[in-house]
Formats: sequence, C-alpha cells, structure tokens
Amino acid sequence: MSIATNKVDTLLSRAEKIVWMKINAKVTDILKSNNNPAKAFVCAMGGWSFYGSEGDNLDPNENYAEELASLIEKYDGAFKLTGAGFHWKLIDRKVIHDCDWLIGKIT
Repeated sequence: MSIATNKVDTLLSRAEKIVWMKINAKVTDILKSNNNPAKAFVCAMGGWSFYGSEGDNLDPNENYAEELASLIEKYDGAFKLTGAGFHWKLIDRKVIHDCDWLIGKIT
C-alpha cells in the first residue's frame, strides 16, 4: 500500500508544480501587458488581488484576470493556493518574486 501512496504523493506534487507554473505564466503575462493597470500581484490569507502602480487594489473581476481567477478557483481546494503568502511585482519591465519558496516551486 505504501508504494501506491508514494506514487499518488508524487503525482500530486507534480500536479501542484504544474499549477504553480501556470499561475506564474498568467501573472507574468498580466503584469507585463500594457492593456491593464496591474503592476503587482499578492496572494495570502485565502485571497488574492492585483494592485496598481500607486498600491491601489484592483477589481479582480476585470477581463484580464478571468483565466487566472478560474485557475485559482479550480485548484485552490486541492493545493491551498491562496493559503500561503506570495508576491509578484513588475520592476523595470521584469517580474520579480519576493518569496524564495515560491521560486523553488516554480523552477
């Protein structure tokens, strides 16, 4: 039974990494796009939000965030995506991750 459990754990771990890679790609695309005001993305304490250049909280229901919202909603229960804090921000057209643990999950 432990071999089967180990295989399931391995598959879940791989699936979680794939979800984080998709989130990273979507957040990066949104932050680098000139078609929206988002300049930072924060997720913590069970929620997430984009922020503008002045630190203003942006409406998560905007068109640019629909795919990301669907992805987070679909997998949050399984992987508790919004339960741990992470932060992406756009600096000089580069997306910076503030949390080392997140970079480890993405790479």
